[in-house]
Amino acid sequence: MPTGSIDEEGDTPRAPGNQQLPYTMQLGSGTWDVPLFLSFRKYEAGWDWGVDASFTMRTGENDRDYRLGNKGALGGWLVWKGASALRPGVRLDYRWRDEIHGEDASLRVPIPAFPYPAPVTNPNAFGGEQVDVTLFARLPFAAGWYAEATYAQPIYLDLNGPQSSQKYHFSIEIGTSF
Repeated sequence: MPTGSIDEEGDTPRAPGNQQLPYTMQLGSGTWDVPLFLSFRKYEAGWDWGVDASFTMRTGENDRDYRLGNKGALGGWLVWKGASALRPGVRLDYRWRDEIHGEDASLRVPIPAFPYPAPVTNPNAFGGEQVDVTLFARLPFAAGWYAEATYAQPIYLDLNGPQSSQKYHFSIEIGTSF
């Protein structure tokens, strides 16, 4: 449902005072989005593995005359149960995101040669493809609780225009499997 705001304003380098913030700084899409998710998991004696796929279809156009691009992902993972409590694993993910269709005219500036003051205001500089590899290890420690360390890094990037990209991601999670 279009519940997140697309009218957030703030102070930017473009001009003093509040003005419309770029697409990536808005809280929502302003359109009705259809999220789809499919997952398959298999638990075997020495290995656990699975695949999942997701797709978000953006419908219509919001009241600022644009639609964020559709996005999809496909991933697979493998966990070795081994002889100890430590469960190492690997995950491979492919992510795709379409460019923005239309544009928020308030993000343009009146300079014909350079209508977009920064790449984050150019609707054609969004989207692309990415493949990430993730290494992780899970250690159970008490009645359904576990600690997991994860390291992820892109191994392939093909982005539409200059965009921020992630070099790597490291996280530690404490969770429960109740």
